[in-house]
Amino acid sequence: MFKRFLLLVIVTFLSGCAEQSMRVTPELPFTDGLTNVKSTSIECNIHYDGNTAYLPSGLVQNLNNDCQVRYSYTIHYINGGTDMDGLNLFNPLLIVGFPMSQESVIVEGKLEWTTSDKESQIFTASCIATKTRNLFQTGGSSEPRKECLFAVRDNINNQLIHFNKGVSQ
Repeated sequence: MFKRFLLLVIVTFLSGCAEQSMRVTPELPFTDGLTNVKSTSIECNIHYDGNTAYLPSGLVQNLNNDCQVRYSYTIHYINGGTDMDGLNLFNPLLIVGFPMSQESVIVEGKLEWTTSDKESQIFTASCIATKTRNLFQTGGSSEPRKECLFAVRDNINNQLIHFNKGVSQ
């Protein structure tokens, strides 16, 4: 009797864990060497209207410089299957954490760098985070959105460092 109760308690606690995954593209094969690279800042006139925490750290605002940087991102929410939540009332597996549905957030970032010679370079990155909802964790996409914004920022920043390193050699 005690073994069954203990098994039920363990299953209940372990099944309450929601699954979350995140993928960022492009996958950068050169990120290992970037930690040792002394990166120089790119000083340009930056056009960005969002939270500066999501701006790549290699950029520095310099209104006197002729180069221009435009940074933007878009966020898309995919709410998978909440329309059928009424049917979940009849699903006895929900008590042990069976997934009800999943929701995803997609963040796409774009940085356009135009030099004083009017040459343009575009850097893009995207991130998709998927989170499974169950009875114990019903989600909310605030944390996956924030994680994706930081991942896109870091990916574009690494692309900038790699590009800048190649230009300066």
